[in-house]
Amino acid sequence: MNRAWEARPILDTLHAIAEARFVPPYAMALVYAGLRETDLVFEWLRRAEKQHDVHLVFLTVDPKWDFLRSDPRFSSLLEDGGSSTGPHS
Repeated sequence: MNRAWEARPILDTLHAIAEARFVPPYAMALVYAGLRETDLVFEWLRRAEKQHDVHLVFLTVDPKWDFLRSDPRFSSLLEDGGSSTGPHS
């Protein structure tokens, strides 16, 4: 079921909040994932990677990201360390 009508207001709110304080790039990527805006998902996941966001460890197991697994950018992100940013890496 497409629930873009729910995701858009969340995204607008996150962008507004981000003007005043930090919003994790991973959170932005999740909302864009819900909208299936793939290019923006990867843009925000790369930002999360640069900030060593610990949530990236879930990329390999969280089904929210399943639709991206066949995209070469997903493999590249994982190879570049996107799934190994946790405290033990």
